[in-house]
Amino acid sequence: MWKSALTAELPGMGRGVIPLLYNPAPATYGPSTYELLASAGVFLADLHQELGRAVSSIDMQFYTFECDSVGQPIAQFLMALDGMRIRRRMLIDQYINLAHNDKYMRVPRRDRELSRAIASEWHATLRLIDAMRGTNVQVRMTNPLGLLYYRALHRDHRKLVLIDADIPEKAVAYLGGINPSEHNAGWNDFMVKITGDAIPPLRPFNGLLSGVMAELSMVTDNPSLVFQLERFLYDDIGASQR
Repeated sequence: MWKSALTAELPGMGRGVIPLLYNPAPATYGPSTYELLASAGVFLADLHQELGRAVSSIDMQFYTFECDSVGQPIAQFLMALDGMRIRRRMLIDQYINLAHNDKYMRVPRRDRELSRAIASEWHATLRLIDAMRGTNVQVRMTNPLGLLYYRALHRDHRKLVLIDADIPEKAVAYLGGINPSEHNAGWNDFMVKITGDAIPPLRPFNGLLSGVMAELSMVTDNPSLVFQLERFLYDDIGASQR
């Protein structure tokens, strides 16, 4: 029984391990297609094109997200959809409160200019997240770092985009290794674009986006005391290095 709960015949994907929350969608999504997007530039161009076709929903999860030339256009596009009845949701790992631009923030440095630049970009990212929330983009940050960062290694590296996932003839997904940030976009990485009946196995991921992580709401949905304290502490660290 335990084994059967973990393995099953996935539509278009063969036999393999699947999430326990998986429930096959009654609608027919059609044969699966997979397209390798072999660089960040190719992925981002394709993503922006598909975002422009969205009519119902846009769901995203990333390990890191930054207010730079890669992350900002995605955020601006999502904000521009306010009032158009397209559900927009984003999950971001709290790694962004530990490191930014691939550099740990709370590390004493002799290079004070670098410390100020990292702090400035971090604050810009937090303001961008606040702006997205202000235009009804549901943004949540998952996996809190914990007191004294004891959970710093408990990270979620998943990168997933679902567009119109509940509309079989329009559903598109992206799965792979690219985050919306400049330093990540410079890596040799890729995403896979998916359509068809391989998408329903990804839809239980909606559980995270729609509230399974509700116990994190005091850290995620509003500027919490913990979040404000982290801002204050990092401001203080930055000031001490000026």
